[in-house]
Amino acid sequence: MNNIWKKTTLTLLMKNADGVIVRQSFSNIVQRPTDQMVQGMGQIIATLTGLTFEAAVLTTTDDVIKIKAAV
Repeated sequence: MNNIWKKTTLTLLMKNADGVIVRQSFSNIVQRPTDQMVQGMGQIIATLTGLTFEAAVLTTTDDVIKIKAAV
């Protein structure tokens, strides 16, 4: 069985002034973002929105290919 990378999604969990968590999602980002890249994105979005960066969730979608046995 082979896995072929299809996409990665980044969800940033941001906190507003009232302490409410706001989710911001970004689809089709690079295949394997580093911790530094994710942290940097969180800080950029915090600067642009005025929200506080709390955490991030990365989700990867793969295609799974089954290989049949030779007959």
